[in-house]
Amino acid sequence: MGLLGFGVDWASAYHQRTVLPPALDANLQLPRLVAVLPHPAPRVLGQRLAVAELPVHFAKSVRLALLFSRLLMLTRIRSFFEDGTLYNQSLILNPDLSLNRTAFEIYGQPYQSGSNVIYYLGINISIGATFVHIALWHGRELWGAFKDYFTGTPIDDPHYKKMLVYPEVPFWWYAATFLAAFATAMACIYTSKSTLPWWALIVGLLLSAIMLPFIGAMYAITGFNPYMTPLFQMIGAGLVPGSSQANMYFELYSGQSLTQAQSMLSDLKLGQYTKLPPRACFAVQIVGTIVGGIFNYVITQDIVNNERTILLSNEGSRTWSGQQVQSYNALAVMWGAMGPEIFGPKGTYFIVPLGCVIGLGVPIIPWLLYKRFRWEWCKTMNFAVIAYYIGDLAGGTNGYINTWMAIGLFSHFYIRRYHAGWFRKYNYLLGAAVDGGSQVFVFVYAFAVGGAGGNTVPFPT
Repeated sequence: MGLLGFGVDWASAYHQRTVLPPALDANLQLPRLVAVLPHPAPRVLGQRLAVAELPVHFAKSVRLALLFSRLLMLTRIRSFFEDGTLYNQSLILNPDLSLNRTAFEIYGQPYQSGSNVIYYLGINISIGATFVHIALWHGRELWGAFKDYFTGTPIDDPHYKKMLVYPEVPFWWYAATFLAAFATAMACIYTSKSTLPWWALIVGLLLSAIMLPFIGAMYAITGFNPYMTPLFQMIGAGLVPGSSQANMYFELYSGQSLTQAQSMLSDLKLGQYTKLPPRACFAVQIVGTIVGGIFNYVITQDIVNNERTILLSNEGSRTWSGQQVQSYNALAVMWGAMGPEIFGPKGTYFIVPLGCVIGLGVPIIPWLLYKRFRWEWCKTMNFAVIAYYIGDLAGGTNGYINTWMAIGLFSHFYIRRYHAGWFRKYNYLLGAAVDGGSQVFVFVYAFAVGGAGGNTVPFPT
């Protein structure tokens, strides 16, 4: 924590700092320029709001402030009793992981830290704002693209025209892939006794398909990738209430379907820019998905078997942490098993799902101001980005923010200005190369000395 936190781990910085416009990093220290800087600036405004609001929030609750030092590293992964001790979720769950209402009345509900509540409130506001922002500012473009596709209107794009020399991927390839994946998913939810009904799986996939144009447009236009998991958890809790396992499976198949579809579109667009044949891109994606899935499963099993104790611990180690999985589990229990009791109208955290409704309204403000006064800065006010980063510090670390700023300033304000030729030739290549190098290093380190292979070697000593 701290306003001057600084990290030197490239795995946290990654190449986007050399790719995204400089306003993203400059506005970290110059928030007053948010009204006149290009679109990435709202991301940093949200981060600075996060820095400002956390001390205010904890000053409101003396008890929570006293607990903060011990909850800091747990705020995104655990739930607590009201006195701050860790909540034992097995006390209120039946053997099938559904809610035991009698036990729930006895032991009470789990609580989240204040920073965690702010984090998910911000995300939910961002979710609602994403749909309205795209509809207001880019709805005509999106609708026009659909109309052009279904009416067969020629596309006036130089990259697309050059790709016409290659045969397009037949529609039945996509249909066959979908049917195979759908059959596999249907088999999994029943053989694993997930308690997720077949119709809920279909609803989740349909929702993903409906959301994809909005999420994809937001990512393509701003470089911001909306986080939709809380929305799917809410919907899953409403469709199949009282089952944490069903909620987890619903979010998995709906949320990951959306994520994978967006990644595939991004890869196909990259293939268009680099003039790769569409069928070759499709084949490589399918092969990579199959090989990557097997590879990830084998490695995950190996790591879990060898580092299980550390992964189950609260703090983890400098190499291993079970934070993401523990957080996934805690949220599945809270939304799936206890959703109405905790997040319903009479629940403690009703404001969290209400954030989606709030998010539907906030993007209208700058849009109306622009329509009335034609202020250009209104176009830069993307509340989907601002709201998302309000709770950016809930995880307890922020060293990467100033690292982002330093890399972005050096790349765009120095190299681009004084070494423009080098910038055009090597800036993006350097970012991608260091990304790849850091990933290879992490893999080698994990298995050579980190203990993924079973033997932990003290490092660097």
